[in-house]
Amino acid sequence: MSQPSLQEKQLLRIGDVAKKTGITLRTLRYYEELNLIEPDNRTKGNFRLYHPKVIQRVQFINSLKKLDFSLEEIREILGTANSFQTDKEVVQRTRQALLVKKEKITAKLIEMADMNREVDISLRILDECIACKEHHDVQCDPGCENKQVHIR
Repeated sequence: MSQPSLQEKQLLRIGDVAKKTGITLRTLRYYEELNLIEPDNRTKGNFRLYHPKVIQRVQFINSLKKLDFSLEEIREILGTANSFQTDKEVVQRTRQALLVKKEKITAKLIEMADMNREVDISLRILDECIACKEHHDVQCDPGCENKQVHIR
């Protein structure tokens, strides 16, 4: 039986990558299918062997997923595992993607603030309706003619 080479000793099996990143084996295999990562080599038993740098890549993928980027968007940012990307290119694409994400979040926050104001108005109307002395024994009618009086 031959001894593993120095390079093979430095490579990590998929289980080691999973433990170090907190990602399941299934997810790592899926990332491989999507060409987000790729093994540097395989053992004679066909086990995947990864360079330790894959841990940083998987952690970066995870951080982008937590920011609600899709795997397709992540692939656009990072490029494929076998395409050469300079750090500068990745940084520029990441920055651009984050700016776009921030714009979407800002728009959603504005939309949610508007919805929150509408809910506050509706609650105030209903609270006034409940307290209305003219209808104290009657269920509030959404078409109540006093509704406009209740809005301040």
